Amino acid sequence: MKMLSHRGTIVLRTLLAAVAALILTLTACDEFISRNDADHLRELEKNTYVLRKDVDIEGKKLNRGERVKIVITGVREWIKVHVYPARADALKAERYLVLYLFPDDFPDGRFSMKYFEEQLDAVAAAVGGEGPAKRAGK
Repeated sequence: MKMLSHRGTIVLRTLLAAVAALILTLTACDEFISRNDADHLRELEKNTYVLRKDVDIEGKKLNRGERVKIVITGVREWIKVHVYPARADALKAERYLVLYLFPDDFPDGRFSMKYFEEQLDAVAAAVGGEGPAKRAGK
């Protein structure tokens, strides 16, 4: 049996961490995020987005107008949105935290898809999609 290279080990660990995060998200979302909303969040991750503002974290930068993909994770205490360049491999790309919301951030302390989409749309707009402002007729 052939041993994994150092890079292969890193990719495998990253993949395992992503699977663990997904399982945690799916099992923990029920308390803060309904199953229907969790399904909708997974659908949002399939889109490509364009950044509405520059993202600069520890000297690493993504520029306004750059196409990105999103990764949404959530548990009963918070929901986070990370972005990474759309051209990058999802498992190898560096991710940048662009949205971090707590129950207190939502109206009535309960998850609201409308509010979440408005916050996401302020950071990154779906390519070819209709953001909340457009759907509301604004």
